[in-house]
Formats: sequence, structure tokens, C-alpha cells
Amino acid sequence: MYMRGVFFVVFAILLSCAASAQAVQVGGELETTLSSTEAGVSLSIDIESQLSRCLIRGGLQAEAKMVPAWQGRVEPWWELSLPVSEHVLVIAGQNREHFTSSDVFRLINKNNYTAETTAALLYTEQVKAGLLRNVPLRGRDLVDAVFVESVLDIGKVSLSSLQMRYAGSAEGGTAQLVQAQAELGFAELTAAHGWQSDARGAESQGTVLELKSSSPRFSGSLALQSIDSGFQSLLAKANRYTPNRKGWQLELAKQIGQVELGLNLRRHRSIDGSREYNQLTWKVKSRDRGTGLEWRLQPTPAFVMRVELDDRLFQFDPLNGTLRADFQLGKSMWSVRFDAVRLIGRLEYRLNGAFEWRLIAKQDFLHHRFHYSFLVRQSGERSRLQLEIGEYDRGNLGSGFNNPPSFCISWGWKF
Repeated sequence: MYMRGVFFVVFAILLSCAASAQAVQVGGELETTLSSTEAGVSLSIDIESQLSRCLIRGGLQAEAKMVPAWQGRVEPWWELSLPVSEHVLVIAGQNREHFTSSDVFRLINKNNYTAETTAALLYTEQVKAGLLRNVPLRGRDLVDAVFVESVLDIGKVSLSSLQMRYAGSAEGGTAQLVQAQAELGFAELTAAHGWQSDARGAESQGTVLELKSSSPRFSGSLALQSIDSGFQSLLAKANRYTPNRKGWQLELAKQIGQVELGLNLRRHRSIDGSREYNQLTWKVKSRDRGTGLEWRLQPTPAFVMRVELDDRLFQFDPLNGTLRADFQLGKSMWSVRFDAVRLIGRLEYRLNGAFEWRLIAKQDFLHHRFHYSFLVRQSGERSRLQLEIGEYDRGNLGSGFNNPPSFCISWGWKF
């Protein structure tokens, strides 16, 4: 009931804005799709109105599928931005990106929302607070959350903290963290520590210490972390730091003349020490000649030799038996890839012009399998037409061979 009351107040603020609109803009897109598995129509409408005191945006996203079964949905969205004063801003919305916390763990991320997600946010120079409703919690529940983030800048030192409580039908808990950032000449130091507890009373902690340095000739970073198995980026789609990990990672890059040297060294293991997640990679690159070498020792050995000039790329890894060559012939782009261990070859052709063409043919010589994909697309300022036969493999040599035959034709119009 309290949450409903808060959002009623937000709507009251919306209605209290000045009555006359300064400008109204309307736009949208109509799209139709017909494929081997489905047929449907989607419509999006966007409306923006600048009132004397606030900016209001809204619209809807509607979709109707006729094949394989009738399905329909209409998802409205709205967003209000109201400057209360020079240093105070109120933002509210539904089914829109909301708030991203400034901590290194990204406990809250603005892109984690559904059509039912509603947000009411208050921004000042030192404090950001908000109420979030129906936010996905790691795919297990939809929760309501209240948070307060404070920031205090003292010279080149920034101190921040975040307090959050969340509750849903099955999950609930709290999260707190403190963070300090400082600029030390060419280096930047960040230290953060967080605590979390769930509805069952289980507690977990996460600690991160990062040191970064950057200059025209040198860049480097050192990160130390200890993340309990239960510590997560709660209101985000993915964890910023993998749970159940502790250790350190060092990344260095040094430029000597036209030669750039790089090192990536990671020593991570599980909290109980039973598993290791180590990395070790050396890199050498000649900037004027376009040549490079990457020698990876962990986790899987690789020795990648690369030549890259303009639109041409040649890459060879003798340890894994892989070869790649990208080059341009006239206005068309070609890409050839081959895996000698799995005996898979892939050819890709692209042509950009009034029509965009993409053709992929791939052969698995060991298992006698073939895969192809064809796409042609025409895009204008307000219209789009696309035909695709076969599924795109996204450059993965081993994927697509077992996919059934497919096609998809779609067209869209913006207004």
C-alpha cells in the first residue's frame, strides 16, 4: 500500500506540471515478420511533450503473433523528468531504463526491467534515492526495492555509500556498501566493500581494490578481489564480479617506439581453494607494420600471429590449427576461416550498398555436415525490408549445423 501511495504522488506531480504544452513530437514504427516458425505484427508509438516545467515522454509497444498460436501483448511506457530546482531533479517512469548505481559492483543496473517495472527517483548533487517496483531479481523473483546512494567529494577523493532493501513474493534482503576513489597523479585507486543478507539470514561479502594508471606510453591495472559465493549484483542482469572468486589480476601495456607490449596475468581461485581460474597472456604489436603476436599460456594454450592493414586481416594459430583471412575485393568483403583440428571451413561474403548482402557457407568435413545463411537488407530513412534464409552463426565455427531449414522476411516503416 505504501508503494502505491508513493506512485500516486508521482502521478500527482505529473498533473501539477504546467498545463500548456510547448512542443509535442509523435513517432513510431510498424513492423511485420513472417518466418518458418512464426508470423506477427509489432507496433511502437513514442510521444514526447515539453511542458513549461517538465518533460514527459510516453508511448506503447504492442505485438500480435498469429503463428504458431495467437498471442497478443500491449505494453505502455512513460517517463517524467521534473527539475524541482537547479540542483534537484525528479524522474519517474514505467517500462523504461531507471537507475545505475555508481559502485564497482553495479548492484543496480538501469537496463534490468520488465513492462511492469516502475521507478521513482530523486537526484541531488550528493544524494540519489529511489523506489523501484517489480524489478527482476536474478531471474528468481520480482521485487520492490528502496535505495539511497550518497556521494561526498573532498578534493580528489570521492566517498560513496549505498543502502538498499528489497522484498518480493519469495525473496528479500538488504545490501550495503562503502566505496572510496582517489586520484594519485597518473593513477586512480578504488576500494569497495559490500555486505548482503537474504531473507533466510545468510550473509555474504565482497571486497575489491583496483589501481589503474594511464599515460600516452603506459597503462596498467591491478585488481584484488574476494567475492563470496552469495554476493551478487542483485538488481542487474549479470554479475559485475563472478561470485565465489578471490585473487588478483594484473594488466600492463607499454609502448616502446612503434612497438606495444602487453601482459595479462590473473591468479583467481574459488573461496575454498578447490578450483583455479588463472590466465596468462603476452602480446606484442607493431603499430606501423600492423603485425602482432599473442601468446596465451593459460587457460588454454594459443599462439596467434596477426597481420592487420586497412581492410585486410591475416591470423594464424599453429597450436590450435586455426586460420583466418579477411580481405576486400572491390566493394565486397570476404572472410575465410578454417579449423584444422575440427576440420571445419567457413566462407563469408558481404556487400554494402543500396542493398546489404551477406552470404555464409560452412562445411564440417569430419562429420559431413553443411550450413549456410543468406541475408539481404534494404534500409531507408523510414522503411526497411529484410530477407534471411538460414540462421546466422555469429562467427561461431561449430554452431548452426543441426539447425532445421528456416527463413524470415520482415519489413518495417517509421513514422
